[in-house]
Amino acid sequence: MNSNSPNKGWHLALWIVQGLLAAAFAAAGLMKMTVSMEQFVQSGGGPLVDAFGMGLVRFIGWSEFLGALGLLLPSALRIKPVLTVWAAVGIAIIMVLATIHHAMAGESVAATLGLLLPSALRIKPVLTVWAAVGIAIIMVLATIHHAMAGESVAATLGLLVLALLVVWGRSTKAVIRA
Repeated sequence: MNSNSPNKGWHLALWIVQGLLAAAFAAAGLMKMTVSMEQFVQSGGGPLVDAFGMGLVRFIGWSEFLGALGLLLPSALRIKPVLTVWAAVGIAIIMVLATIHHAMAGESVAATLGLLLPSALRIKPVLTVWAAVGIAIIMVLATIHHAMAGESVAATLGLLVLALLVVWGRSTKAVIRA
């Protein structure tokens, strides 16, 4: 593969997205796995505990943490790298369920349009890789902003789109072989 190959750019873009997703999900998972129920409720997790109980919250935490490991380790170690795709699918499923939960709780979905619009634009093939990196960075920043503003639907949909980017990219555009 030469240095101008589109796959090299896609590999870099996907590693960046995988790293950002892994960091976000490892942190979220560790928090759900380790904090007391009182601390979790005080940090804003009360509705989740009320709806599902702390046992399910801990299970979600383990799922997020293991998903974070799965986003990086199989590909980095080149041991069954297809597991990275399946980890991203698992993360996407978590985000779909979280989005449904937040939408049912009456949280706004209007802010998510800004996250989804860039992916609908058609970009010249030469710029596709760098546009994907730029979109990923913008989406991560927007997701952090919306999460800090208490707009959980926007945050979960942003992470869902990034997870689906990894699924698509690692299964078609920049496959890593064992």
